[in-house]
Amino acid sequence: VGDVVGYQVRLNQDLPNTPAGILLCTTGILLKKLQFNPRLDGCSHVIVDEAHERTINTDMLLVLLKRAMELNKDLKVIVMSATINADLFQRYFNCNCIEVPGRTFPVKSYFLDDIDMIGLKSKNSYSGMAFDDRRPLTPDAVHGSPIVDIVKIGELIVHITKNKPPGAILTFLPGWAEISQLKKYLEHYSELAMMPEKVIIVPLHSKMPFYDQKKIFHKPADDVRKIVLATDIAETGITVSDVVYVVDSCTHRQVHWHEKRGLSSISNQWASQANINQRKGRAGRVQPGVSYHFITRDMFNNLPPYPTPEVQRSSLEQTVLDAKTYGSNEKAHDFLGKMPQPPDPVVIEHAVKELIDL
Repeated sequence: VGDVVGYQVRLNQDLPNTPAGILLCTTGILLKKLQFNPRLDGCSHVIVDEAHERTINTDMLLVLLKRAMELNKDLKVIVMSATINADLFQRYFNCNCIEVPGRTFPVKSYFLDDIDMIGLKSKNSYSGMAFDDRRPLTPDAVHGSPIVDIVKIGELIVHITKNKPPGAILTFLPGWAEISQLKKYLEHYSELAMMPEKVIIVPLHSKMPFYDQKKIFHKPADDVRKIVLATDIAETGITVSDVVYVVDSCTHRQVHWHEKRGLSSISNQWASQANINQRKGRAGRVQPGVSYHFITRDMFNNLPPYPTPEVQRSSLEQTVLDAKTYGSNEKAHDFLGKMPQPPDPVVIEHAVKELIDL
């Protein structure tokens, strides 16, 4: 790093010292560069990784890279992901698809049908919470709002800690509230409270200081079980080498736009099949693993195969303003309409009207 390879993020950088270097950067950094260098002169290749996440920034970047390739015939773009919708991106870029077999290890998956057969039981009450077994989890349940069963997830973690071979446990939860609740349950109400020297519980959230986030990479003593409680920040881009077990609530926290009310809200939503497969893969990066998913197999098969693009479920005022920085004379409808899956024109019109009224 700092020689041939460098990196650049919003508040930190260590740039390569050679013109033929490799720069690892965030989507936001590359978007900023495109404002002043729309042809990306001086750049031969751009690799867009984890394209399946479909954030607004990623979709804006794809529009600008497609435009840059039209202006700069020497520029090459590679769009990558382990769970990408290949047909969609092939049509968008009119390009070929190359499948590169990954060097992953086998991961055995268990769903709620299997988890219920373990016979988990909670010995203590936690703020009146108990197993949420009264709700029938039929395939249609994926169309409703998910409920994260903190106690049941906690007892599964206890079961793994007491009965399974060594290896860290990575638990996916939708947000900080659930991370705090589960941490409190494990430390004060579960059987793990009786053996604190045998476990280390590490939360992981994007709002945590970078120093605290790095603790997930520390490997404990052989007789200590590391339990990581994380949001979908750990879904991609992070490899914790000692993770053997994944416990997945199958939920995440997302922004959703309500057209009738004209506002956005943040709520827990079911993850897509692609998200769940990404989480499962966290257990098989460097050794064979096991994943436990808190939905039934039928529910999994009823989930959408890929996540809904952020641009199709968010208010667009900020996006319209950002689009203007790449072409002040280009209408928002025209720019956003060039995305792989454009937003509803009604939502664009609402955003433009809101900005005009302001």
